[in-house]
Amino acid sequence: MLTLALTTIPPRFKRLGRVLESLLAQTIPVRVVLSVPHRYRRFVGEVSALDLPKGVTLNLIARDFGPASKLLGVLDAPGTDEVLYCDDDCVYAPEWAETLMNARDSESEAVAVSTFPVSRIKRHAKAPYDMIAQGFAGVLVHRDMFDHRVFEVPEAGYAADDIWLSGHLALRNIPIRKVPQARLLCTPLPEDGPSLQTDVVHGLSRAEANQACADALTDLFGLWPPIQSSGP
Repeated sequence: MLTLALTTIPPRFKRLGRVLESLLAQTIPVRVVLSVPHRYRRFVGEVSALDLPKGVTLNLIARDFGPASKLLGVLDAPGTDEVLYCDDDCVYAPEWAETLMNARDSESEAVAVSTFPVSRIKRHAKAPYDMIAQGFAGVLVHRDMFDHRVFEVPEAGYAADDIWLSGHLALRNIPIRKVPQARLLCTPLPEDGPSLQTDVVHGLSRAEANQACADALTDLFGLWPPIQSSGP
């Protein structure tokens, strides 16, 4: 069965029900798993239970991987094969998951609603392994597309899950198919709290975090080296 996977943060707990209800209402059989750490790095206190809609599995994890917890929290869990991970600040139409499943040509490719080229963050890459999958509207993957290295999130990757996870797809030669028509099936909720797009996390803006994560991928794996300036 397809796993719909997401994570969240304490400021969004109260409005999470609407998002989860939309995931439970998909037109194909799914299981919905919310992965959250026992303790967050950015927030005070411990999580032991949450009031969730019936049918949602709460997966309490020992490590806070940042926003990548949505995938890493379930990736090695029993029963996990295909995973569609998404963000906690959108409401998803009933046909959203089915649309992404039907758009896939091969089980050896990932599917994403929204992508951007690696060149946007000034890195070299060879097609078709030159795209960043954005998790906010959904990314469909299989657990076998990743190996143990994806769990070794460096400090530089904490706030840059799109870069980190897409980099590991590239390392395994997994192309990403874009399905832009599915964007209409995702309705963002109004911002009412912290946002990785605008917040400074661990001293880094979103753009700086993306660059730091890309640097880490280059340093660790030789992936996506920076585009050198040609000078004046």
